[in-house]
Amino acid sequence: MTITSQQHLYRSVASIMVRRPPLTSNNNLSANYLFEDPMHSFSRHKDSSLYLLVKKPRKENAWQLPQGGVDPGETIAQGALRELEEECGLDIKVKLVETTPSCYYQYQFPEAFVAKHKRKHIGAKVQRVRVKVSDIDLLITILNTLYI
Repeated sequence: MTITSQQHLYRSVASIMVRRPPLTSNNNLSANYLFEDPMHSFSRHKDSSLYLLVKKPRKENAWQLPQGGVDPGETIAQGALRELEEECGLDIKVKLVETTPSCYYQYQFPEAFVAKHKRKHIGAKVQRVRVKVSDIDLLITILNTLYI
């Protein structure tokens, strides 16, 4: 089987990298969100960029960028924005840095995983788009998100 004919065997996954730039008086971002647990605070490290991670409901409690399968007819950017809303449930306004993926990686699932779950895909091709926070009006109370 050639690489081209194998592509359909890899599940198409959209990933989104949400970047909060440093908090300054020029960027309309509020630093007034304070939490007991600083790892969940949007306002920590005000002079640095932060990136949003979500906790996946897995046995190992994996943390990763928001991502998920691309629906039929969806672009990678549309799928990534949908996944951000589905996984975070946040009223977060973001601006696409690009509409096409900035990078991708592809991997195969372990054979035992494919056999156990009877998957039609042998792996995943994860394509990532980048966004930055353009404005925010939220109170993050979800414990399954964190900014690093």
